Amino acid sequence: MSNSSTGFIMFHRVSIFFCYQECISINQSHVNGLLLYGVVCAMQERIQAAETFFEAATNVDPHSVIAWTMLSLFYDGTENDIGR
Repeated sequence: MSNSSTGFIMFHRVSIFFCYQECISINQSHVNGLLLYGVVCAMQERIQAAETFFEAATNVDPHSVIAWTMLSLFYDGTENDIGR
């Protein structure tokens, strides 16, 4: 991969980060924004922040199967037992 391609990818990662951050700042109850921001945080290895946003999504919509699934997958991926 060339340096220009790497720079392009890094630019888009940063852009995505700020887009989801802005989404959540506008509407803290936007479940999809919370989940996707959690994914971005997890990809950046910001584990505590990711957990916070996944949990926030389940609090905003406790009936969301997707939110609970994402939280469960996050815990599986970080080898964190729920309730420990």
